[in-house]
Amino acid sequence: IRILESKGTRVSVLPSSSSLPPRRLDHWLMLDDGDGYIQFRTTQGHQMRAEPDGRVSVLSPEEEGYDTDYGSEDSHSESYDSKKRMNDTEGWCQFKLCRMSDSDYDSEDSSASNDAIVPAPVAQRKELWMLLTKHGTYLTADPTTHALSSTKIPSFWQANKSNLTLVCTRDTPPRRMHYRQKWLTQTVEYVRTMRETYLSFQLGCMGLRTALDTIATSIPCRPFCLVEDEEQECPSLRSLCYRTAEEARRSGQPDWVQLVALLHDMGRVVAWLDARASAATTTTKTETTNCSSIAEDGLDWKIASRSRIVGCAAPNQATFSEFRHLNSDESDARYSTLEGMYHPHIGLDHTWLNWTGPEYMYHMLQHNGCTIPEEGMSMLRYFSLGDWHEHDEYATLTNEDDEDVKYFVSDFDRMRRRAWKKCGERTGDLSDKECEALWEGYYAAIADKYNCGGDLKW
Repeated sequence: IRILESKGTRVSVLPSSSSLPPRRLDHWLMLDDGDGYIQFRTTQGHQMRAEPDGRVSVLSPEEEGYDTDYGSEDSHSESYDSKKRMNDTEGWCQFKLCRMSDSDYDSEDSSASNDAIVPAPVAQRKELWMLLTKHGTYLTADPTTHALSSTKIPSFWQANKSNLTLVCTRDTPPRRMHYRQKWLTQTVEYVRTMRETYLSFQLGCMGLRTALDTIATSIPCRPFCLVEDEEQECPSLRSLCYRTAEEARRSGQPDWVQLVALLHDMGRVVAWLDARASAATTTTKTETTNCSSIAEDGLDWKIASRSRIVGCAAPNQATFSEFRHLNSDESDARYSTLEGMYHPHIGLDHTWLNWTGPEYMYHMLQHNGCTIPEEGMSMLRYFSLGDWHEHDEYATLTNEDDEDVKYFVSDFDRMRRRAWKKCGERTGDLSDKECEALWEGYYAAIADKYNCGGDLKW
């Protein structure tokens, strides 16, 4: 097999001697000891070892001190002593293979219909692996340095039998579960219900500064983040918002782009507003049932995940398209063509995106008379529609106005991803004093300039 990091680059490992440079090795053998543990060897007999300090190195056959002639006749006989071949001092060369399949979620959901179960071949192909050492660390690959290491933070891999690769993926079980629920839930009817529920803007009034300081401080910026220990926390959503805005500012973007960067993920504060509204008002039985069904569908729609247009055929390469069969619109003739329920070249402004926090923020700012230029509003609404601005999908629906802003939307998304990555690199939270200085000294004036500095109806 070939072992690759998430971007498809071969991983590098350290020789056992620290004076030698890292090596990128092409071909590995993955050996099963029969007791649930595996080892990795090169075709030249070098063995992968997880060092106590977190490094991953390779031992030469001479350092291992036992025979590695896998081509010998004895090595293929039933009497061949694989235990001897897999001899390993203190277990640092052994990795426990832990598998997590999409079918595991189906087995936990006794109410799932046959149509909502991921087919076994797909589940097996997309299953996530963890490679755990006997000492409680996980094998991982750094996408920047391309180096293998072991860490206390769980790291996930995907094996591809068709091209014999083992890839360290940024995917996690919570992220897969989120997209699975998103495909299952986000139909035309669901989006219609959400628009009717939230676009009346009856949740209350609140300013952006209040939303940032009282709510966004308690929401982690990376909803699917895995941390090393309970004391280590992801930076807050407030820190992400300010850091994204500062990234736009450093890049020389106009002030309205900086404002969009500050606001782009704030739809997630609706969770707090919605809970407060539900507790403070009396609803009819019908309304209560409707809100309850939305809350209990298992989908946190407020998370800014990749979007798609509902009411027409989803692109083949849509994110986590292996779950598309779970969506009932896929079998509805009204929504299964390229145009679906839309007219050709109707323009993205007239389409329905699946319901997310940025989609809510786009409509909320429009409702409150925000004067951010159209290009900025397009950045806010479409940065997550990567199938359009990255892969040129939805060509039968877009018009010239969409093409005019496409580059700017894509550029904003790249900038946002840079900030998101930096925010996840153990940068810590911005302090209250730092956030106050940023708002009072700079962003408050920009918010006022574009008519969203006061209380807004949410």
